[in-house]
Amino acid sequence: MHDPGPGDDLHAAPIVTAGQDPTATPATPVTATPATTTPDTATATPATATPAAATATQATATPGTTAAATTRATKGERSGPKVHSPAQLSEWTTFRLGGPATSLVEVESVEELAQVLARCEHEGTRVLILGEGSNVLIADEGFEGVVVRVGIMGRRLEGAAKGDSVVVEVGAGEKWADFVASCVSEGLSGIEGLSGIPGLVGATPVQNVGAYGQDVGQTVQRVHVWDRTLRRSRAMLPPECNFAYRTSLFRYNERYVVTKVTFRLEGSRLSQPLRYPEVAGYLGRRLGERAGLQETADAVLAIRRDKDMLGTAASQAGQSTRSAGSFFTNPVLDEAELGRLREVAPEVPSFPGAQGIRVPAAWLVEHAGFRRGYRKGNAAISAKHALAIVALDGATSADVIALAREVRDAVLARFGLVLHPEPVLVGLHL
Repeated sequence: MHDPGPGDDLHAAPIVTAGQDPTATPATPVTATPATTTPDTATATPATATPAAATATQATATPGTTAAATTRATKGERSGPKVHSPAQLSEWTTFRLGGPATSLVEVESVEELAQVLARCEHEGTRVLILGEGSNVLIADEGFEGVVVRVGIMGRRLEGAAKGDSVVVEVGAGEKWADFVASCVSEGLSGIEGLSGIPGLVGATPVQNVGAYGQDVGQTVQRVHVWDRTLRRSRAMLPPECNFAYRTSLFRYNERYVVTKVTFRLEGSRLSQPLRYPEVAGYLGRRLGERAGLQETADAVLAIRRDKDMLGTAASQAGQSTRSAGSFFTNPVLDEAELGRLREVAPEVPSFPGAQGIRVPAAWLVEHAGFRRGYRKGNAAISAKHALAIVALDGATSADVIALAREVRDAVLARFGLVLHPEPVLVGLHL
């Protein structure tokens, strides 16, 4: 669930969060303001998947188990973190790509998390924070260090707040799609537009995950983190989180690891006012109207299934496909930048956003000459959506990056805009 931020802790063991490649030199936008503030966090040579603060944004696939040794507590008497050593990271991401890591450690409490981070810091071991791996692409060489998967569970209602709002606290390790579905079934409105998004709850504030007219930052009341500098838990309020389009303080900021998130939702069987034309059209409603809560969630799920952004529903060119969803974020422009773009592309669509005017990256990709299904090596543009890059049978992470570079360079040459990756790149750069 993929976006951003500063704050390197020079006294802490290097942490990489699925999201940014600290070794790469960021591309400089030519005419457009970067689509994200920079954020999903990192430090250390590789990139990070999901904020250095959290869980990497999001995969629905359940990771497989490596043939490597696994330290596991007997059922019902967990004796500490579960350690997989070594770990094949391709088994822990939806791309099903990536080389080995020294070890992968699954933690289920703040105490276990603090223990693992303290040991890594003491030993000078690099750390990568990973969630379900649905918003990360890891290098074929893997990650030389410890991968920490945050699996802190739990959910509780804090009771009714002002008016009809209800406060819900949920652990970072809970599956986001399951959490949204339970809220919808219980009549809690505010995140129904985010139905079906893969990943874990802890990754969502890192990237300020959003879709179909809603984003996480609109309903977050507090983000609970482990502060690696202060070495203690903290609860951060929305103004401290710096939520912006697909980013936040936590993306690219290794100081914080998200442990749980508190949301303020509306107790209602109605959706929030519809803001996305595709959803409104599917429901036969006008923008601004409210529809049934379950009906709206079902519409979003149907639309997402049709687009198959993770490439799991069908094969392409007779081969299985895997993906991390949208590979690029939508450029965010000001009026002057949009005017310059319209000089070369008068018909380009645009829509207003909180931080500026958004231009659909999928439109730019297709009009730069990339048809759906376009293939380069063992990577391809999805046959269903131009914004998704899929890995075909035999693909490597290098194949995916090569295609992404070709797309980015063509869009830059045609429109003067630099597209920025949405997944966290670990050990890779565009």
